[in-house]
Amino acid sequence: MTTETILGRLYSDVRIVGTTGKIFDSRIALSSPNNLKEIERLVRQTLTENTLEIGMAFGGSSLIFASVGREVCAANYHHVAIDPYQTTVWDGVGVQSLQAAGLADCVELVEEQSCLALPRLLAEGRRFGLIYVDGSHLFEDVFVDAYFSARLLVDDGFILFDDSSNKHVAKTLAFIESNLPSLKRLPDRSVRQRIARLMGKRQLTIYRRAGPIERSWASRFRQF
Repeated sequence: MTTETILGRLYSDVRIVGTTGKIFDSRIALSSPNNLKEIERLVRQTLTENTLEIGMAFGGSSLIFASVGREVCAANYHHVAIDPYQTTVWDGVGVQSLQAAGLADCVELVEEQSCLALPRLLAEGRRFGLIYVDGSHLFEDVFVDAYFSARLLVDDGFILFDDSSNKHVAKTLAFIESNLPSLKRLPDRSVRQRIARLMGKRQLTIYRRAGPIERSWASRFRQF
């Protein structure tokens, strides 16, 4: 089955059925189509062979990462998806989607809390050219995801935050823009994005790493 066909089913009114027969009527955990377009654009632009996402759920973003990454990087492409609830809450739907598309072999699923998985990946020396943060939306969880993800990025790598208008996520982004000058927010690409940002309804915010993340112990703290 093609990636387009599977995505079409995920974003349709057809019921999603998990590996044990669990039925999902809601699509609330699916990334927006616009987010998927931005992920595809950046994978094609960067030609990065290593990508990471926090939060797999139904696997919409995983399918885009894997299909586009495999297309542009061939057998060298590898994607890591962190989702502690893939087998339980999501009943394996994300993995099921990848298997149906024939893309499961290039995706490494980590069924563990990101606060544990990310520092381990960092200690292992893993690095990624593109990271998509869409896991827990509690401030403390988003902050930890941002902290480690920034350190897991290669120079000139990109980090994407979903649901940017969520108050927990927005607070983390405010810290980044006030205190982490080496993470540069990408400018809005359209009038619609500018209007959404001004209205506090921005869906996706993208930063590029432009220099070292570690700060001096004497770095000035700026309120956010």
